[in-house]
Amino acid sequence: MPQGEKNVARALNTGQTLATDAVPSAATIYTHNCIVSIILVDELQANSPEVRQLVTVYQEMVGEGLDVSLVIAGLPGAVAATLNDRVLTFLNRARKIKLPSLSISDIDAFYADAFTRLGISIDVPLRREAAQFTQGSPYMLRLVGHAITQRADGASPLSADALKDALDCAREDFENDVCPTTLSALSDVDVEFLAAMSADDGPSRVSGVAERMGVTVDYAQKYRRRLIDAGVIEPARRGYVRFAVPYLADYLRRARLD
Repeated sequence: MPQGEKNVARALNTGQTLATDAVPSAATIYTHNCIVSIILVDELQANSPEVRQLVTVYQEMVGEGLDVSLVIAGLPGAVAATLNDRVLTFLNRARKIKLPSLSISDIDAFYADAFTRLGISIDVPLRREAAQFTQGSPYMLRLVGHAITQRADGASPLSADALKDALDCAREDFENDVCPTTLSALSDVDVEFLAAMSADDGPSRVSGVAERMGVTVDYAQKYRRRLIDAGVIEPARRGYVRFAVPYLADYLRRARLD
């Protein structure tokens, strides 16, 4: 078997491993005449040996001139950890696309259309509250929408109590799914920086974060930049940062109290 075909087989086998072990819903590989054209990986897991194997095989295939592309999607922390993996420096040549948050008005319009199609009656103020609650997160859009459909009976408008229960459920699912995964891809000092930020109700002054950490501002700036690059926080205004991951601050506050 030619080396190129061997590499294709290895990539396919790696994809099967990803699909069954590392990221259950994730790897899809399209082939044409046994030549891989595109490999798609969703829900990237940080520091995954399967991803290392896949990227290594992909690099070999590119080196042999095969017409193949690799597309990987994941949470910012997982993507940053993968790019910083010493074994995967090849990926730093890739084009990086950061998806912006959805606008609340677009989410509200989507809910209005979706709920109408599903026969779910919900008053406009409550629907807008649900849209606002997502904080522009596509995943929260899905969680909130699902929780609402589970509580709607179709016979009467969704009550405020039912909406509150749906939002609480969606938030719990989001925090359980996203927050631990985001933090696990970070260093201990990164998490310490975030914990110091969580003491503020709004944007955090970097000098205040440094003071809480007991470090110099210059030292704290290093981790500010790391966390911005990882997509976990974002600049608010000069000298201030805020959380970019919805509800992560609340998650850290509760963890501090436990």
